[in-house]
Amino acid sequence: MDPKPKRRVVVENGDTGEDLVLATLIGNGEDLGPIVRHAFEMGRPEALLQQLKGVVKKKEVEIEDLCKSHYEEFILAVDELRGVLVDAEELKGELASDNIKLQGVGNSLLIKLEDLLESYSIKKNVTEGIKLSKSCVQVLELCVKCNNHMMDGNFYPALKTVDLIEKNYLKNIPMRSLKLAVEKTIPVIKTHIEKTVTSQFNEWLVHVRSSAKTIGQTAISHSASARQRDEEMLERQRRAEEQNVSGLGDFAFTLEIEEIDEDSVLQFDLTPLYRAHHIHACLRIRDQFRDYYYKNRVLQLNSDLQISYGQPFIESYQTYLAQIAGYFIVEDRVLRTASGVLSSDQVETMWEITLNKMTSLLGDQFNRTDSATHLLLVKDYVTLLSETLRQYGYDTSQLLEALDKGREKYHDFLLRECREQIVGALGNDTYEQMQHHRGVSQAMQIAANISVLERACDFFLRHAAQLCGIPARSVERAQASLTAKVILKTSRDAAYLALLTLVDTKLEEFMALTDNVQWTTEETPQNGNEYINEVVIYLDTLLSTAQKILPLDALYKVGCGALEHISNSIVGAFLSDTVKRFNANAVLSLNYDLKMLENFADERFHSTGLSEIYKGASFRSCLVEARQLINLLSSSQPENFMNPVIRERNYNTLDYKKVATICEKFKDSADSIFGSLSNRNAKQSAKKRSMEVLKKRLKDFN
Repeated sequence: MDPKPKRRVVVENGDTGEDLVLATLIGNGEDLGPIVRHAFEMGRPEALLQQLKGVVKKKEVEIEDLCKSHYEEFILAVDELRGVLVDAEELKGELASDNIKLQGVGNSLLIKLEDLLESYSIKKNVTEGIKLSKSCVQVLELCVKCNNHMMDGNFYPALKTVDLIEKNYLKNIPMRSLKLAVEKTIPVIKTHIEKTVTSQFNEWLVHVRSSAKTIGQTAISHSASARQRDEEMLERQRRAEEQNVSGLGDFAFTLEIEEIDEDSVLQFDLTPLYRAHHIHACLRIRDQFRDYYYKNRVLQLNSDLQISYGQPFIESYQTYLAQIAGYFIVEDRVLRTASGVLSSDQVETMWEITLNKMTSLLGDQFNRTDSATHLLLVKDYVTLLSETLRQYGYDTSQLLEALDKGREKYHDFLLRECREQIVGALGNDTYEQMQHHRGVSQAMQIAANISVLERACDFFLRHAAQLCGIPARSVERAQASLTAKVILKTSRDAAYLALLTLVDTKLEEFMALTDNVQWTTEETPQNGNEYINEVVIYLDTLLSTAQKILPLDALYKVGCGALEHISNSIVGAFLSDTVKRFNANAVLSLNYDLKMLENFADERFHSTGLSEIYKGASFRSCLVEARQLINLLSSSQPENFMNPVIRERNYNTLDYKKVATICEKFKDSADSIFGSLSNRNAKQSAKKRSMEVLKKRLKDFN
């Protein structure tokens, strides 16, 4: 017994590291496959086998030791295990009996279960069939809907329906025949829509080309109206400035601007274009449509740019230019609203082609034109065209440069026409001596004509400045007038002087105061002298005629000159050597005459509108010397003339020497104007004394 433990100790002490690792793996219940595979790969299976045998021996020793230490317990466990085995046999018999009973009961249930499963299968098939049928019905409903849209011409909803079928239903159609039919019909529908929309678009192309002339004419007429409004506004502004400069009163100038929306005025329908572009975009061939549109519009433009030489250009230029204007107005609207149908580069290219063609054509036609009027008409319309298209963003400087090139030829035409007119006038003139038939009406007409010519110089100068681009301020300066205006002004002054001389001569013929006034009458007059009616009628005719043909300042001069001459004539009559003596009755009759003249002067000064221009002045003031003299001679206290305050207030226009001379002629009797009554005699006596006092003081003063 002793050697065995010794061998076991030897074996344990002889274990290698590999034996320990192998024993540990086996004890842990791990997989020994990698170790076995490694041993065979290394060619050492025997060593592994020996190690395993060693491990087995070790486990056997451990089991033997364990059994020895737990022998009694092991016997008891075996006995218990046998008891369990008997119980297990009994349980097995019971289970078998229960199984037989269960099989008997479950056979009927199994048959029902099979029937139920078959019903479930049928239901599944029916449900699947209904689902597939619904799918087919939905596809067919969409097809019907698409067909209705096609019949109504609603191509966009039709395309959306087709896209819906393609994306969501086509792949899931269960019926192969239906699927093939739908797949075959979809391209046909798209092709039909494309052809129909393209046909409608082609009709629109024809229509918009035929409407371009009207569109262009309308736009150009609006530009012409706007230019006219601007010119009228500038003219009103010029007049306002002239009135302010001349000091004729305040002038309120209001600038009224009328805003016009060109898009609302120029109505043309782009709906077919929008529809065609949108449909082609839905068909995913947008670029193809863009190219198609651009090519067709370029072809139309090239056709519009061609001009027929069988018709004179002066008869067709408006239609030609209006067609081009309408074309590019349409293109501008397309560029702004059709979301990518045209690019700005394409429009610019078409515009450059048009500019080159138009400038070449205008240059050729200007060379062919032989009339300044025709040249001016074409230039004006081209200018309107340029202004119209400039409002739509087109650069028209090249057109204006082409017009500038024809300026010299236009000037040559004007010079040639003027030369022909002068030669014709000189050729038709008989060179007879001019006769001047000299009267008031002729002098007035000459003065009016010269005034018109004088104003024409200003109009001509402003017009020339406007044509040359010179600011109006430059030509409105005093030193900027024409030499002819100075000559005309001198002639006008001479005409006015001659007119006033003739008027004075005529008035002297009517008045002849020394002959027409009874200077020493004993009868008290009840009204004026007879000559005064003729004078008033003559003045009325004179001023009425002057108001029609003369400017207001000249009318004012004529009226003032005539009335001043009448006033001087009245004063001169008192100073005349022919009048040796006069009495109060003569003064009273002249007072009636003067009142009639003053009333006429006031009425005519207001009716001619002079009162609104010449504030603080009047025609009556031209008679003030005669009025003050009559007032002095009619005064009951004529000696007040020597009072400086009263003289300055009431007699400031009278001359001392003239008054003295007139007063020496003033004689009166008791039987005259004052009658024979005692109170009147008293007044008359007082007036005589006052007059004598005045005479004495005037003598002392002199």
